[in-house]
Formats: sequence, C-alpha cells, structure tokens
Amino acid sequence: MKKTARILLPLLAILLTAALLAIPAAADDAVIFISDEGTGDGSTPASPLGNAPEYATWSTDAYKSSAINLAIAKLAENGKGGTVVVVGPTTVRWGRQNENDAKSASEFRFSPDLLDAGLQFDFTSVYNGVDYRETAGATIAMERTATQALTYEFRCNVSFNNILFTINNAADANILAPKRGIPFASYGYKVYVGEGVDTEVYLAGNKLEPTTDNLQYYFAALGGPRYSNIEGNADLTVLSGTWGSVSGGPGGFGGNNYGHLTGNVKVEFGGTAVTLGGFNGGTENTGGWISGDVEALISGGKIYGPVTAAGEGGFEGNTSKVRLTITGGDFTECEGVFDYGVSPANNLPGYTLLDYSAADGVTSYVLKELIIGFDEVLAGDPTQTPIVGPGGIPDTTAAPGGDTTAAPDTTAAPDTTAAPDTTAAPDTTAAPDTTKDEDIATAPTPDTTKAPDTTKAPEKTAEGGNNTGLIIGIIAAVVVVCAIVVAVILSKKKGKKD
Repeated sequence: MKKTARILLPLLAILLTAALLAIPAAADDAVIFISDEGTGDGSTPASPLGNAPEYATWSTDAYKSSAINLAIAKLAENGKGGTVVVVGPTTVRWGRQNENDAKSASEFRFSPDLLDAGLQFDFTSVYNGVDYRETAGATIAMERTATQALTYEFRCNVSFNNILFTINNAADANILAPKRGIPFASYGYKVYVGEGVDTEVYLAGNKLEPTTDNLQYYFAALGGPRYSNIEGNADLTVLSGTWGSVSGGPGGFGGNNYGHLTGNVKVEFGGTAVTLGGFNGGTENTGGWISGDVEALISGGKIYGPVTAAGEGGFEGNTSKVRLTITGGDFTECEGVFDYGVSPANNLPGYTLLDYSAADGVTSYVLKELIIGFDEVLAGDPTQTPIVGPGGIPDTTAAPGGDTTAAPDTTAAPDTTAAPDTTAAPDTTAAPDTTKDEDIATAPTPDTTKAPDTTKAPEKTAEGGNNTGLIIGIIAAVVVVCAIVVAVILSKKKGKKD
C-alpha cells in the first residue's frame, strides 16, 4: 500500500498543478493590453503592447503600426478576435492618407488589413476589477490638425465599453462636417457602443463643453461609410457617450457620387447617450442613399436637434420601408420627429411607420407635439397620462398614471415590427468633402443578424476563458486516480482479512 501511494500521490499532484497552469496559458491570445508607453508583448497590464517604430512618422500605411492595429492583428491570429484593454494613454495621430492630400481627411482604420468579417474585437479600460482610466489615465486620444484631419473608420466588428475617447483639435484643425461632427464611420461593419463610453473634446488646448454650439468637434456616428460606396448591411448601436450626431446609414455629400449603401440599415440609440445634432435612421447628409430598408430604434438617451427616421439623403429606389420605434428617451430639446429630411437628393421611401405604442406616458406626452409626416403612426396608450409640473411641463420624476413615487418605466422591450419616422430638415450648409478615397470598393458583408453580446467575456480571457473541456478532462483524470487508490486500499484490507 505504501509503495502504491508513493507512486499515485505524486501523479495526483502533477495533474492538479497542470490544471492550474493550463487555464491561463490557453487564454493569452484572447486579451491584449495596450498603451503609448508599452514596450512589451501585451500579455499583461505590466507589459502592454505599444506602437511600432514605424508609427513615429507619417506614411500612407503608418496607421497599421499603431498599438491599436498591432493588437487587432495579433488577436486575429486566433481566428476569433478578443479583447483589447487600454491601460494608459493610447494616441492616434496618423491615418490612411494619400501622398498628395494637402488638407483633407485622414482615416484611421481600426484594422490593419481586411480581416475575416466574422471576427469580433472588444475595447475596454476596465478589466479584472481595475479601471485604468482612473489608475493610469487610460484613453484613446485622437490628435487632429489641418493636414491630419483624422476620422475613425472601422473595418472590423468592434464594441466599446468603459472607454474614454479624447479629441484634441489644433487651432487649425479641419472640421470635415460642420454641424454634424467628426466621422466615426462603421463602414457596414457591426459597431456597438455599450455602457461607460465618454468623450472629452479640446480645441487649441481648451476643453469644450458638450453644447450644440460645439457639436462639430464631437464624433458623428455613422452606420455606413464616410466617403465611399459599399455593399453590406449597417448595424450600429449607441448606448452611451456624447455625439455630434448619430446616423444609421452612410455620410453622403451634396454631390451624389458617394455615400451609397447597397443593403439594409439597423440602428439603435439609447441608454445614457446624448446626440447634440440629431438622429437619422438613414443617411447623414442629402447626397447619400440606401438601397434597402431602415429599422431604427430609440430606446433612451437625450436628443438635441431633429429626428429623421429615413435620414437626409433618401433611397436608391422608391420601395424601401422605414420603421422607427421609440420606447423611451428625452425629447424635451428635440426639434421634431420627421419621416424624412427636407430636401433629399434621392428617392423618398415607399413607406414610413412611427411606433411609439410602447413608450411611457412622459415620452408619449412630449412626442405627440413633435411628429410630422409618416404614412402610419402607432401612438402610445392615451390612458398613460403623465404628471404635469409647473408650466405644463411633464414631471419626469413621477410615473405616468398618477403614481408619484416611481420614475417612468423605460425598460419595456421595443416592438421592432413597426416602422420609423423621418422628418428633420437636413443641414445643407456644409460644403461637400472633396477628398479622395482610393478604396471605393465593396466591403465584406458582415453578419448583421444580431448585435455583439458585450455582456459576456470573450471566449477566452486572461482570467480563465473557455477551458471547460480541459478542466473536465483533468477532473476526470483525478477521479480515476483516486478511484485506483481506493481500490488498492480496499484490496489490501480484504487480503488481510483473508
């Protein structure tokens, strides 16, 4: 018996040690830590990945050598993507720009090269209980000048949660879309802005307040491209942060050459997000168009400016259907809820529907005075009368129906079978962007059937990941060893009795 124990007990110890070592080792390729100061391989917060030397000076492809794109490339090697944790200031100063572009857009692409459309990359600054925004000043900082009028363009599926964006505009910074914002263009990929996202904006070193007068210095979220024509479905979700504007479709310009999306649009605005310049279910500007349908949802947030369900630019044909569903949100500063823009350069939609039947009483009370247009409107429950405060303003601290002890319930799931609304007047004062884009090609069509689930950790994480099969196998081996030990002991005891 003693001899058997001397053999089996060390074996048991080896198996248990393997269980402890195998889990983190299998997860290293699913999480990468990045920072400007990084000199490591990105495997731990203490050894973050930094910019490559090639990112120190401008070149047409310098953006590929940034810490962000090096992390994306490294994660792409596992065929699944993963999580990028920003653990310190991470600066973006060079984008994709042609040699002869003097003062024009320089697009920083999130993706060094065209990747598999199914890969998912999740950005955050909160990981394993540590908020690196507080402990290390973590931020993704954009440096904008006249010759590097940076924009963001996503060439992969991404999500952002608990991230600070910083935009530093030099005094001569070229603002590409006055009264709309700096393009934050999804390019037809799935972009999900979840909780805890914020933006700080500076002009010549002075911090700007998030007001409608400063909206052009904030990001303009786009579900499509800024300055290209693509085939693919747009899928944009914005649930936090302050934005110059939010549009489900492409940018588009006064001319009708760019901003074409051959596909459908799905967009949601809600949570704690704020848009200073309005919300468009479809295109941002008058020149763009969409070939398919638009499904827009406003589930919360606050909207300054107009809401246009179909957007400003119109559609390729006249058979597209537009559905705007509103279940919540603050519309007290909204200029109107319109079916489409005032002077689209393309076809009007074939059908527009506004459904706010699931909205609470306070939201319904405000909305009914703002609605203009639409082929069909599904209104809220007329019995849900809001509590009216001084001056006839709805008391948003009280629940509809007379219960003054609770806030209105805005958690109801939206009915996405209804159509949207589109009527805000487009801003036609902005000069068309005449910059070049060498890549006016077809983007890979991402899977837009569902938004990225950012409530779950990646399949593999630095803290453990998906090692269920490995753990079960090790446990089974341990059980077998223990069973052998017990069998030997019982056999010995039986031999003694005999």
